[in-house]
Amino acid sequence: MGMRSLRDTLTDDFGLDLADWTLLEASGISDVGRTIAGNGINPDGNQEAWVATIPEPSSVTLLALGALVLAHRKLPRYVGCRSYRAYHGDWM
Repeated sequence: MGMRSLRDTLTDDFGLDLADWTLLEASGISDVGRTIAGNGINPDGNQEAWVATIPEPSSVTLLALGALVLAHRKLPRYVGCRSYRAYHGDWM
């Protein structure tokens, strides 16, 4: 995916309305990367500090991602055969 614009991430991924804001810089980030601070120009035209806290992924999101991964795993070739023996032949 590469680098992304912070503004695009905050608006597209987290639904923030930044239409009247100009983000000038992000000057700090927390150790876990969920809180970002910076400064910008607010809707009134004044320079102002801002803080954005990225929410932690919910369990529903994590479960959905897990289901997606499982759905895309390659199944063994013998799935659908009547038995392991039918696919691989007789035992020794």
